Amino acid sequence: MVALPDGRLASDSNDGTVRIWDPEGVREPWVLEGHTDRISTLVALPGGRLASGSTDGTVRIWNTHSGRDITLFVADAGVSALAATKADTLAAGDATGAVHFLKLHV
Repeated sequence: MVALPDGRLASDSNDGTVRIWDPEGVREPWVLEGHTDRISTLVALPGGRLASGSTDGTVRIWNTHSGRDITLFVADAGVSALAATKADTLAAGDATGAVHFLKLHV
């Protein structure tokens, strides 16, 4: 689970979805679909974006305001870790031990 800058929360799941939660509980969580396997890692990014990494070997960048999947990266194996190193760089670690540095469009 990760806190988003606007106060909402994002959670990962075993069904391959990301859920965006309203902490006031006013509405049902927003479900973001796209991964085909368990989500193993999340990281909040600048500009209302969220990165999710999955055991399906993909990293998806989401627009948390529209719910749209805006970028897809395919790794060599299941993605187990994500870290935002700068405003424009995302590091993704996969199950082979490789670390991929992804340039983000700001």
